[in-house]
Amino acid sequence: MFDEMPQRNIASVNASISGFCQNGCHVEAFRMFGLLFSGLTIRPDSVTIASVLSGCENINHGVQMHCWGIKIGVEMDIYAATSILTMYLSCADCVSATRLFESVEYKNVVCYNAFISGLLQNGVEEVVLDVFKQMLLDEEPNEVTLISVISGTANLKNVKFGRQVHGFIVKIELQSHTMVGTALVDMYSKCSFWLCAYGVFKEMGDNRNLITWNSMITGMMLSEQTEKAVELFVQLESEGLKPDSATWNSMIIGFSLLQKEAEAFMFFRKMLSVSVVPSPKSITSLLTACSSLSSLRRGQEIHGYIFRTEKIIDEFVVTAIIDIDFGLTPTLKQLNMMVDLLARSGQLDEARELLLQFIPEPSASVFASLLAASGQLSELEPKNPVPFVILSNLYARQGRSNDAERIRKTIDERGFEKLPGYGTVGVTYLYMLKLIERTTIGSYA
Repeated sequence: MFDEMPQRNIASVNASISGFCQNGCHVEAFRMFGLLFSGLTIRPDSVTIASVLSGCENINHGVQMHCWGIKIGVEMDIYAATSILTMYLSCADCVSATRLFESVEYKNVVCYNAFISGLLQNGVEEVVLDVFKQMLLDEEPNEVTLISVISGTANLKNVKFGRQVHGFIVKIELQSHTMVGTALVDMYSKCSFWLCAYGVFKEMGDNRNLITWNSMITGMMLSEQTEKAVELFVQLESEGLKPDSATWNSMIIGFSLLQKEAEAFMFFRKMLSVSVVPSPKSITSLLTACSSLSSLRRGQEIHGYIFRTEKIIDEFVVTAIIDIDFGLTPTLKQLNMMVDLLARSGQLDEARELLLQFIPEPSASVFASLLAASGQLSELEPKNPVPFVILSNLYARQGRSNDAERIRKTIDERGFEKLPGYGTVGVTYLYMLKLIERTTIGSYA
């Protein structure tokens, strides 16, 4: 259509470039921009620069556009400058973004919001607080600004600054704004000030949405206020709201982290009964709780619900495919946890088969659990230092210095000669499999 236009101007060029970028056709957008200097005699403007940069995550292309902005004299135009700033932050170049931001003389709220949001995405929360202070001297923050700043405060767990922002919000009468109030609930919860979070939550009244409820429930769990979390869960349903996957996952993950296994599994079963999809994080949390408590039965129950067996090794071993009803894919971390669970429960045959079937590179934690569960090492090979050296190295890799030191003392007490080179993954894996095979075979003798 553009090629058939009898008269083209900068507005039609900008519209075409913007359309390309909105549809992810950035190469075509740059080609269109190049036509301005080859076949077309149209001078680009700040909108052109901003349009080309929208969605740009290629730092080289972005720098080229910045140079063109300087060349045509629009780099200080607030619209173009904000787009260039956003591009640098999207490419994780906070230094260039900060340099450009400081060079813009007249910043508006959109420019401030773009800078603050980009800094948050790059994990530079400390700078966000300083930029917000500067903004208060130039522009009045809006809801977008406040939500971003509160998020940064929550990540830093800087409740003192968070209270100041809260005071400002009350002053401009935005405390009942749904997203702002939810951000405050989240901030106080992450800072372990659950009473403050609950106070904001109650003041919001009818302005609360499901996200607000989920944030409050998560906050109660983080502060170990499990009874209040359950009360909120029940109250949520009584007010006509339907718990979503985030609500259920908050309860499951919270109880799992507190090692309240029975409660976690109660919510897990209820979640499945209402056909809500469990998240991978929920499954990981449940497996972690089972592993730490050596509860094989409930660990098997999880996999009975969500794993489909293609080739049955035995009743305890899961396959690499999760039940299609949930549409999830098991992660390597989850499989490692299942091996750890089997080993801690003494199911070495099953653990070994799962390793051979699905896990080419087990984690150090799995190695250590399997070796530790293979029986008394001193009884297996009382004169062989290899298993002791491997186990010591694995404990050291996990940061379990006390366990590593205990094994090293055993090595010294037995007068073993130190064997360099037995800490490698390959040697460890092969030796570990042989050791487990000998152990499990011996158990049937």
